[in-house]
Amino acid sequence: MTEEENKQPRNANVVQEHHGDVSETTGKNISGFGNLGLTKRNEDFMFQLNKHLDASGMVGGDKRVALEEVVEELKAGQKAGKTAKQLYGTASEKAASINQPKRQGLSGNNKGFWPNAIDTALMFFAMFSLVFGISMMTAKGNTGATYGIVGLLLTAISGGLIFAYIQGILAPANPDNRKPIWFRIVITILAVLIWMAFYGVSFTVIPKALNPGLPGFVYIILAVIAFVGFILERRVTGISGGMFGGPSNNVKK
Repeated sequence: MTEEENKQPRNANVVQEHHGDVSETTGKNISGFGNLGLTKRNEDFMFQLNKHLDASGMVGGDKRVALEEVVEELKAGQKAGKTAKQLYGTASEKAASINQPKRQGLSGNNKGFWPNAIDTALMFFAMFSLVFGISMMTAKGNTGATYGIVGLLLTAISGGLIFAYIQGILAPANPDNRKPIWFRIVITILAVLIWMAFYGVSFTVIPKALNPGLPGFVYIILAVIAFVGFILERRVTGISGGMFGGPSNNVKK
């Protein structure tokens, strides 16, 4: 070995990965995100996104592919007059979504208010229908008027709306929007009290003629139908957390 070779560092032949750069795979060098047909704002968005991915520890091929996909989406968005903020929100939010597993169980909050409200209302309807059905089939005498179908519907729907709102306060999809603890406690207590009052009104104030009771076995059938609907709805929306589910932590499969 010559003296000149001895002066070479041990890792001279090893290609070092630069976290701020992205390798060229499609004939385009997006290391600086210039000359790609992006607006200045979108170039800055890509620069910020790259920094957030670096900070999260995402490097190499996975990051390269993700960034190239975002570049193509941004270019398509530009043609439609959409900005990066309209497409993704902030760069940190996009980085967080990239780092999430592709297959994921989302909490109702991540899917939005209305899917979460429907999800919760279906389960409330199934639960109350089951309880009403069992109570009526095991109780002595005719108590059908106590458990009116209109009151049941109003209870389930109001519960879905109110508890979907509570979930949005307690566990917002964006952690940056989390309210102070005192605010969450007060709002939760008030919301539960409102729902309890609504529950009482639904079964005591509404006239029996407008809130007819059904046979116990009908409520059991309705409970089964509502529960099947709940399962199918979760398969369509992908919700696995929410009011009636496990935690919304995503786990790779």
